[in-house]
Amino acid sequence: MRRLKNTETFNKKKLSDFREHLANGSSVSDVGPEAEKSASNSRSGSTDTKKQRQSERELMENAVDAGSSMVEVIETKSSDLTRAAQEQTKLQSEDVKLRQDLREIQIKTLQSEEMDRKMKRLILMRDQQVITEKEFKEKMKAFVHL
Repeated sequence: MRRLKNTETFNKKKLSDFREHLANGSSVSDVGPEAEKSASNSRSGSTDTKKQRQSERELMENAVDAGSSMVEVIETKSSDLTRAAQEQTKLQSEDVKLRQDLREIQIKTLQSEEMDRKMKRLILMRDQQVITEKEFKEKMKAFVHL
């Protein structure tokens, strides 16, 4: 009978310790005589708990600092990338403009070469007397006005 009372008391005490640890946020494995000490220490505000809170706070501060430094790096890199993209766009637009200018020069050159070819052909036709001098002058005036 005495044994039964002891085990019953022990079980009640263990169950109450378990409830206290659940309320304090401890794990199930902490329940026991050592847990009683830690539970009483946590209620009394021991230095271990304060150190743990302080280390958790430091970890959080370090995490925030690391996050903010990562954000700074990302912002710097993104601004560098933005600047590089803007410069690339500027270079591409300048390249397009230069290509357009070059193409205009090429077109003018081709047109002048074609005019020279036509004039030479007209001169040749006049020299070979395929066309008259009057027709030659009319066609030359037409080319000059174009």
